[in-house]
Amino acid sequence: MNEKLISIRDLRVAFKEQSGIFAHAKTTVAVDGVSLEILKGEILGLVGESGSGKSTLGKAILSLVKKESGEVYFKNQEVASLDHRGVRSLRQATSMIFQDPYASLNPKMTVGEIVAEPLSTHKLVPAKEIPERVRVLLESVGLSSASEKSFPHQFSGGQRQRIAIARALASKPEFIVADEPVSALDVSIQSQIIKLLDRLRSELNLTMLFISHDLRVVRIIADRIAVMYLGQIVELGDAQSVFENPLMPYTQALVSAIPSLDPGVALGRFESMLPDETPSPTKPSRGCRFSSRCSFALESCRTEEPKLTEIRPNHWAACSRISSSNPSIA
Repeated sequence: MNEKLISIRDLRVAFKEQSGIFAHAKTTVAVDGVSLEILKGEILGLVGESGSGKSTLGKAILSLVKKESGEVYFKNQEVASLDHRGVRSLRQATSMIFQDPYASLNPKMTVGEIVAEPLSTHKLVPAKEIPERVRVLLESVGLSSASEKSFPHQFSGGQRQRIAIARALASKPEFIVADEPVSALDVSIQSQIIKLLDRLRSELNLTMLFISHDLRVVRIIADRIAVMYLGQIVELGDAQSVFENPLMPYTQALVSAIPSLDPGVALGRFESMLPDETPSPTKPSRGCRFSSRCSFALESCRTEEPKLTEIRPNHWAACSRISSSNPSIA
């Protein structure tokens, strides 16, 4: 699992918001200088608080939002340099599962029409074979083929997300961005959908960016975990290493914030509370962006922006307090 399917280099996405007729537009940098690789066949979990830029990063990879600068490569081809035919091929080879199964499906279309749309758009199978292909897709996600004649409102949240997954798989993609695909579902249904996605990954050799604010969910399904804070990747490593031995104080706080089923048992070894609210992305802290909330911040943390550095084998962190010679201080 060493072949790179997605390569991101110094990606920056910014949005301008005009608050009034005479006011200057405020610039929110949602993704700021992110460099990241997603390996073929892996599930990379992307975690962070709301507003950290996770969803924007996922959409920018698929060119669903416009980047300000930087490069995104799919199979060593820069996405921005693709011609019309190349863009069409990219659309067929990539797909997205959205967070809200209630809003992501067209209520005026039947389930069969929803799942068939990518097939007809990309002309993947002859028209006469589409109904059979739709039935196979629905059954692959645990739905009866009879459901193709029904409308989205006739299904539960978990069933609607299965429909959305079937639609995402219809174009036979190599890469899927799953944006908070279980956050709107009950816990029992979350488990079913996670198992479904993991099974489909193995059967279809899918590569996936799995976005979530819930580290528990990501730990179950992800091979590696990237932690995002205010538009930047601050920690990256194997899922077990990041979960069990987090380096960044921010990641430590996320791990310790996970509730335990036993109220008498503390899950983490770290300070569980994140002090203060997340700073505004329009005015991030100088130096390390987490420094204003970090109990361990040094003076240099407030002036020097740390670089993502390999601290342990295959475990990277952006923290001035940590050095490769003495990672135990984390």
